[in-house]
This record gives sequence, C-alpha cells and structure tokens, in this order.
Amino acid sequence: AGGTRINYNQISEDELELLRNYRPELIYGKSVVQTPDKFVPATLAFDKKVLRFFGYFKQTIHESPNEYYRVRPIKILYYLEDDSLEILEEVQENSGIPQGKLLRRHRFPKNDQGETYNFRDINLGQNLSVYGKVFREWLESEGLHVNQSELIPRDPYISKRTQAAELKTYKTKTDFDKLKQYIEMDRKVLRFYAVWDDRSKMFGEKRE
Repeated sequence: AGGTRINYNQISEDELELLRNYRPELIYGKSVVQTPDKFVPATLAFDKKVLRFFGYFKQTIHESPNEYYRVRPIKILYYLEDDSLEILEEVQENSGIPQGKLLRRHRFPKNDQGETYNFRDINLGQNLSVYGKVFREWLESEGLHVNQSELIPRDPYISKRTQAAELKTYKTKTDFDKLKQYIEMDRKVLRFYAVWDDRSKMFGEKRE
C-alpha cells in the first residue's frame, strides 16, 4: 500500500528470546517464587510404552517349483524409552522356515553415518530397510501425518495350501455292520501255511 515496504517484526532474535523467557512479577505484595518444572527422564516418562507396527517382507524362493516368493507378515515393536526396535514374526504351522523373533531388541542403524531409526522415520505404506531386508509397515501415532493404510498381500503358497486343506472329501456310505460281524465270526480263525525260502543267499535256508 502506498508503494513502500511495510516493516514488520522489528524485534531482534535476542529480544524475542528474552520475551519468551520473561516471567512478570507482582508489583504489590510478596513475590511468588516459581519452582522450575520437575525433570522426568525419558526412561521413566515412556516406561512400558511401546508402538506396534504391522508389516511384511517378501522372501524369494529358488528351491521350489511351486512358488516364487513368500509373504511373511511381521510385527515391529518400537520402545519409546530408548528408541529401540524389535521385529517378530508370527509362527505358522508347518511352514518349513525359522520364525519367531527375527531381530532382537536394539537400536536399528539407519545409514552409514551412525544414525538410528526413530518414530519420525516410520509411517504407513513406506519401506523400512533393516540389515538388507525391506519391511513394509503400518503406524498409528500422534503428531505425524499418517499416510493411507495398506493391506498385507496374501501369500500365494499359503493360500494354495489352505485351499487344498479345505477341499471337501466324500465317503461312500456302507451297510457293513461291525457288531453283526463280531457275533457271526466269533471264535472263527483263518490259518495259513507258508514257506520262507532264503536259500539264494549265503547261509540261507528254507523255513516253514
């Protein structure tokens, strides 16, 4: 307006810092001494608070002609007290692969510069690379923009096994009566005579 620049925020950074930390006192009466806030360490403030992530990774299968890869669902536990993580895999019956705890609890390295992962590095629908494996995870947290969630893809090999197990089987009905057989055939025994001829081998003989 008027063709001239409007000046704003003429206060220096030092003056802004002074205003932020300024606590006015009462003019009349006894001054009240304000005690500083009690310091609470992170190990105590976030004790037993864990973020749970759901994800998966694909494992390439070279040895089997019936499958090309497997989808392995996992759980990523993030401990807020020390920014450590742990990766677990649910045990599937008769899977033929080692499952359970994949990575023990510790701080996961993020890059070669010595940085480690924290909760700001993890979000919905993104890849998480840990020791050469790429994990896909899901997160519900506060203060972060959460991306659109995704579903874990179905493992084609496990789906095929499940469908085969669910196939219906049919059994022909019979009129055979076990009780009748037991009564009619009671004390009736079949006796067979046989010969074991082993003379073709060394020290073999013929036995009745």
